[in-house]
Amino acid sequence: FFLGQGCRKGDRVGLILENRPEWPCVYLALMYAGLTAVPLDTQLNTDEIFCFLKDSGARFLVCSAVLWEKKFSRQALAIPVLLLDGQDIPAQGGHPPVFGYVHVFENPARNTGLPASRPEDIASLIYTSGTTGVPKGVMLTHANICANFNSIMAMKICRPSDNFLSLLPLHHTYPFMVTLVLPLLSGGSVTYCPATFRPQDLSQVIKETKVTILQGVPQLFSLIHSNISEKLKRIVPLVRLILSPVISRKIKKELGPT
Repeated sequence: FFLGQGCRKGDRVGLILENRPEWPCVYLALMYAGLTAVPLDTQLNTDEIFCFLKDSGARFLVCSAVLWEKKFSRQALAIPVLLLDGQDIPAQGGHPPVFGYVHVFENPARNTGLPASRPEDIASLIYTSGTTGVPKGVMLTHANICANFNSIMAMKICRPSDNFLSLLPLHHTYPFMVTLVLPLLSGGSVTYCPATFRPQDLSQVIKETKVTILQGVPQLFSLIHSNISEKLKRIVPLVRLILSPVISRKIKKELGPT
């Protein structure tokens, strides 16, 4: 689809999506077509997104219908858009078109050959959060990403039978590596949480989908600890002391095999 729309090797494509199976599908399609992905934070405001798209020189944008309505429906983009779960939006006033996802399947594959990718080619252009200054685009090559994967695999902490929970936003390099690249290349599985996911539902998701590896940041684990602590406070201290082994087993059971 992207090559059919005139994108050529090395062109950049913005990617702003919630955590969902389509995120890696689109990313891998971009890699297969020799393009560079520009993953963007869904929490950015419209002006920030426009700034990053312009700075990166993005030729296309991939977006969900929810984010389109929230971020772009009132401001015209200067580049074409692929809307993953919506219909075509007719171009108005000479603005580029907004394609519905159906076009990806309607257009017959063109046997024109795909560009060869090299380790030194730029795979992703990741923008920093700007906490110490103006956000900067960090260029990550295929070799960079593979080096990180090889380092993790050398630790022997995961197996093909593992199921990873994709909870942290994929536009960040850490969750991108450990909840997309790592399970993909190690033969594992991924569980995606809906956009409406609530932290208190974590144990239910883990048990339902048999998640074995949970990746997080200190804030997430602090939240889990706080929730457990609040529940323990409701138990009379003496009873809590006597039943400590039982309570410990129950907590571990609630969190599944992680």
